[in-house]
Amino acid sequence: MTTSVVVFWVPNLLSVATIIVLSFTWWAVRKQARAADQLTEATKKQIQANEASAQAAREQVEVARRQIAESLRPILTFSTGLLAGEGKFKNEGGGAALDVWWTYGRWGERISERLELGQRFAPPSGELRLDFDKRKMEAKGLILVYRSLAGITSATQVTGSWAKPQSDYFPDVTEWEQKVTARLLPNPKES
Repeated sequence: MTTSVVVFWVPNLLSVATIIVLSFTWWAVRKQARAADQLTEATKKQIQANEASAQAAREQVEVARRQIAESLRPILTFSTGLLAGEGKFKNEGGGAALDVWWTYGRWGERISERLELGQRFAPPSGELRLDFDKRKMEAKGLILVYRSLAGITSATQVTGSWAKPQSDYFPDVTEWEQKVTARLLPNPKES
């Protein structure tokens, strides 16, 4: 009888031990899975934080680039001279005006000629002298177009009478200037 009891209890004891081992294994696997889920979630949050940090860095670079471009932007203002048809543009901005040219007309409208100045460069506080037809200027207006060191094309439009001209500044006319100059050849005889 003892042998049969031992034979009966040993397999049952092994079954119980197996169930206990499997239960602990299941508990450990579930705990490890929860830890893996938490690690995955923490990794996702870290990735989001890194992406936000990278976006903030890109925005800071863009702000700095714009600030530098703005600080180096030329702004040409117009004033009339003593004689009718005589005027000057003064660079009131912090950067040099490059590739300066002018024409009769209003910004955004079709223009038919590109007129060159004797000087195509105006340093900060520098002036450019301009002789023009007073009647054409009063009838059509005139536009002075120039580029900054950053490659941004700006324009100053002058309208109104010669005695009381009105100046308007256009900070970025790069696309317009590219379209206009693609079909215009310089006309140096009017400057």
